[in-house]
Amino acid sequence: MSSGRAAPPGSTAWPDAPYPDEDPLTVLTGVHKWYGDLHVLRGVDLQVRRGEVVAIIGPSGSGKSTLLRCVNMLEQPSSGAVLFKGRDVTDVRVDLDRLRSRMGIVFQNYNLFPHLSVLENITLALRHVRGLGKTAAVDRALSELERVGLAEKSGAHPGRLSGGQQQRVAIARALAMRPDMLLCDEITSALDPELVGEVLQVLRDLAESHMTMIVVTHEMGFAREVASRLVFMDGGVIVEQGVPRDLLSNPQTERLQRFLSLVV
Repeated sequence: MSSGRAAPPGSTAWPDAPYPDEDPLTVLTGVHKWYGDLHVLRGVDLQVRRGEVVAIIGPSGSGKSTLLRCVNMLEQPSSGAVLFKGRDVTDVRVDLDRLRSRMGIVFQNYNLFPHLSVLENITLALRHVRGLGKTAAVDRALSELERVGLAEKSGAHPGRLSGGQQQRVAIARALAMRPDMLLCDEITSALDPELVGEVLQVLRDLAESHMTMIVVTHEMGFAREVASRLVFMDGGVIVEQGVPRDLLSNPQTERLQRFLSLVV
């Protein structure tokens, strides 16, 4: 579905043009989000640099998923700025379809088309959004399925796959678009415990390949071992952030201490 927004004047190269590695890929400044009288985000500031894996943790209702959805403008911030590759994407002139083509997002419920094969689920956007020909789209889709260990399932339909396999297909679909950043929203929370490991292993492999990721998660082991930075949210604000091992072993605030006592 089209966003209905026109690209700003002189923006034909954005967001596909080269961008300095030393500059933050995404910058959120003073982001607020209201739903009626409910103040979900309360002035959030966050920077994410290329190659970082930022894990966001916190209790339910703390604003984690809303923050993630503001990054790629699935949710419009009520106020504040969201920059991607130097451009404020809250500007009404920004082409949101082009923005989202540079950000892969994976949700907890997979969002696969049940009537399409695994291969067709991946090639659909490659052909209709990226404009790839059939052969190029199939080659890229198979490459990403190989990356997540599911090349042999290319002809299967989602209903024939386990939850973990479906989530890996969703990751492959996002990666096939060659995004600058991958956003993951509690992608293991709907999985049976025995299937969680296979999905987290894919994220570990992506981290080792220096994929920039923002991951909302309740998996403390993953956050400790894989994330380069841990962000703890509560009540719509970032309470603490830092190196995961430091934050988890020596929390500085009572709110984080209380949260960790319940989940670790």
